[in-house]
Amino acid sequence: MEITCLVEEKIQKYFGEINIHFTESNLVQYEDWDPAEQFYVGGFQPNLILGVAAGGVFNFQEDKDSDIELSPLKSAWGSGELGKLNILGSDIVNQLCQQMEELKKVHPDKKIIAPFFWDASGRATIHGVITTAQKLVGQDIFISFFEEPEKVHDLLAWIADSYIQLIKKFSEYGDVEPNSLHIGECSACMVSPDQFREFIVPHTQTIVDAIGTGRLHSCGNVDHLLEPFSELRNITCVNTGSNTSIARSREIFGSSMRLETTPIIEDLVNCTAEEIAGWTERNIEENQDGEMMIVYHLDKGIPDANILAMHQVVERHNRALLSG
Repeated sequence: MEITCLVEEKIQKYFGEINIHFTESNLVQYEDWDPAEQFYVGGFQPNLILGVAAGGVFNFQEDKDSDIELSPLKSAWGSGELGKLNILGSDIVNQLCQQMEELKKVHPDKKIIAPFFWDASGRATIHGVITTAQKLVGQDIFISFFEEPEKVHDLLAWIADSYIQLIKKFSEYGDVEPNSLHIGECSACMVSPDQFREFIVPHTQTIVDAIGTGRLHSCGNVDHLLEPFSELRNITCVNTGSNTSIARSREIFGSSMRLETTPIIEDLVNCTAEEIAGWTERNIEENQDGEMMIVYHLDKGIPDANILAMHQVVERHNRALLSG
């Protein structure tokens, strides 16, 4: 809370005339978020909830984000026992559902934001299947692409099915109808286009088909994956970073796809305001006339002038949205 207050004070002092929102890369859609009227239950990363539901253990530290023990499902995956895990009957899932029930009784006038949902829009949020797999079984998942491909498919199918079950369970208790999906596939940059097509597309498509339209995120440079990204159906937004090419993205996805891009943190910290303005200009030009949003992190060490430079370019062009 103290850190949040300090950030708020800085924004008011230096950026008072700019409409800045803390949206965690737009996972929170601020038009559907009202903390005065809502209670948020289970504010953990989705793959952590799945990991604990499958038998993992939370790791809480005062100076770090919450996490879980390393590779909690490595043994179960290796022994073929994933199918025996009772995800919906786990202690963590029962506890979160109980909390939602209690809040509805005590505060019937408030809206419950269920686990996996960051706002009241109905958009669920998950980690992608390969990102989740790496978290739950470790980096051996990438070697298994070559050595045990069917075993990889079994794990990714189990992850997809588990996410679908959890989204439906939590949405029922939170009285929200799932209508779309954010998919954070941060580990995707480490796989080849053929591997993405073979292992990730089919299981990601299973989740999208069960829930609704998708917003696909990958924070690494994924120029090499833009074509297999385009093979996923019902994706309405592609959110990338690390200088993934907007020109190439627009060439592949056409003008109807919403694109979101994020400047590299090291560039925001180390570049001049003129260089950041040039980066912003280039991306707006490459975007042509499609819908685009530039998302940035307001982190320690970023010169105020660099933040203002992005806002000034976007305001001058009036052709892109910008979110902090």
